[in-house]
Amino acid sequence: MLFFSEFSLPALFLLLTLAALGGGALLYLWMRGQQLHQRTRLARQAGVFVDLQQQHQQLHARHARLQRAYRSAEQAREQSEAERAALETRLSSQKQLKAAYSRLETAYQDLQGDISHLQQIAASPAAPPDPLQQLHGIGPVLEQKLHAAGIFTFRQLAELTPAEEARLQAELDLFPGRIQRDRWVQQAQTRLKDQPAP
Repeated sequence: MLFFSEFSLPALFLLLTLAALGGGALLYLWMRGQQLHQRTRLARQAGVFVDLQQQHQQLHARHARLQRAYRSAEQAREQSEAERAALETRLSSQKQLKAAYSRLETAYQDLQGDISHLQQIAASPAAPPDPLQQLHGIGPVLEQKLHAAGIFTFRQLAELTPAEEARLQAELDLFPGRIQRDRWVQQAQTRLKDQPAP
């Protein structure tokens, strides 16, 4: 009975008709053909299953390759981030070094100006100091401070450069812009023009 359940209703009807007509051999051949047909269908289904298994394995292998590539890319990105951070740190250090070098350069130029000023003082012949109090804005206390700083004559004041003015202003502890506001350099130049030539 289980054997007959494998056939469809029309096939079963045909089977019964052949059996009723007494065609035993023909019936056997037909049943054998149905069995072969069913086995072929099962084999095809099995083949499709094998194909699906192979496709699944290929997809799994591809997924594993993609995962490895992603991990490699992630490691490369992390390494790139670390290198960028190291470069930024190095660049910051270089900027600090440049700023320090610039400060040293400025200090060196100031020192050169001081040396030049001292050399001028040392090379100038000893002459009586000019009455610096005659200039507007210079009183007895400032005159003494100027003498202590090595300024004794109108010529020395007249030849001050802006950098030397700034240095002198800091040395005398004056208010910012005092030398320019009282026009010491211009007054000293005018006094030199008015003095008779030696």
